[in-house]
Amino acid sequence: MTKLVVFPRVFVVNSDKFRRTVEEVKKLGFNPLKHNFLIALQALLQISKSTWERKFNVFKQWGWSGEDTVSAFEKCPKFMMFSEHKITATMNFFVNTMGWKSSYIANRPVLLSYSLERRIIPRCSFLQALLSKGLNEKFSINLMLGSTEKEFFQRFVIPYEDPCLLKLYEEKLGLSE
Repeated sequence: MTKLVVFPRVFVVNSDKFRRTVEEVKKLGFNPLKHNFLIALQALLQISKSTWERKFNVFKQWGWSGEDTVSAFEKCPKFMMFSEHKITATMNFFVNTMGWKSSYIANRPVLLSYSLERRIIPRCSFLQALLSKGLNEKFSINLMLGSTEKEFFQRFVIPYEDPCLLKLYEEKLGLSE
């Protein structure tokens, strides 16, 4: 219900369109009692058909099928509300800089929701530095990117007690002088 209070204009549409969109969201398998239902409803009400198609094409350029995009929407409907620029820049970083498969992101669309500059780049740079030092422990990317700043620092930075790694992370965050 918070969505209705925070973004009431999104839900102010004619009753027929609202009813059709609610039915469409239900057909996609969203539970009307869950928070994601309102996010999916917001996305479908807010995004025009042409914008929706353009975003589908952006994901298609990264090798996603229509089914991949729908499946990702079902997992994290918010990701379709991101700008095409944000989607492209984030996918470019994950695929071309980090070398991850596009399908990996399709199965974890929440990864697209994090800030590229403030979270993804600093943490992925830190991960690459760890791996280059031979500290190749298994990391959950979801955990690494999804953690709060405090959790990330405690779980990934502090245990290594490496001033170079700490400095790198602070530089990427823009905290160094």
